[in-house]
Amino acid sequence: MPDHSWLQFTDALLVGFADMDTQHRRLVALLNALAASVTAQSGPEVTARAFDEMIDYVHFHFHNEERMMQARGYGDFAMHTKVHGLLLGELAKLRSAFVEGREIEVLHALEGWLVHHISTSDRQLGAFLSGHEPVGLAHSH
Repeated sequence: MPDHSWLQFTDALLVGFADMDTQHRRLVALLNALAASVTAQSGPEVTARAFDEMIDYVHFHFHNEERMMQARGYGDFAMHTKVHGLLLGELAKLRSAFVEGREIEVLHALEGWLVHHISTSDRQLGAFLSGHEPVGLAHSH
């Protein structure tokens, strides 16, 4: 049976650090749930709730990454954290566009920034972290 997800989590999205990969899988699943609620025409309350759930998880994920970077003395901590802040600002704008009825445009934008951030900043961070023993940070939300 073919996968009709908006975005498939493939090996190309793996960063090589288990906690991050697990959380990235969850972000992709939340994006797919949001897309499914749009496709099913679930209504504005359901889709807004799905979007808010994704925003909450993005906040959790970014906070967790920032704790790991700080604990390990990651050299690009300031830049990576700045990127997180910019992405959170963009996410707020996308939520506004989403509730205004531009759902498909927003889904494409969400997919783009998620894939780009994972394949650039997070891949570098994953490579750095995988050279260290994992510490007991939050694994789920």
